[in-house]
Amino acid sequence: MTTTLVSTTTAGASVAATEQYFDSASATARSVSTSTINAPGFVDSPWTKAWPDERKQGYVGATLMKRACTPADIAEAILFLAAGNAMITGHTLPVDGGLI
Repeated sequence: MTTTLVSTTTAGASVAATEQYFDSASATARSVSTSTINAPGFVDSPWTKAWPDERKQGYVGATLMKRACTPADIAEAILFLAAGNAMITGHTLPVDGGLI
């Protein structure tokens, strides 16, 4: 459980730092900022394949959709943002299946 907490805390800290960076950049930009970041939740990927099943199920169980995020889910969100959505700007898009 300690590993899960450290991993989650580290990921949360890096997302928070990235959000602060983009918020600062958006606030001081002379032109309209279209910077939007993607904040994925638990992703079923080669990096997480070796994780114990109990740890994976803990993440999946903490989502409203009750499934792991896939790289395709993240790609779809990025394609959505890249497909001419100029009015979405300066936000963080969580792609986490409704992480509670």
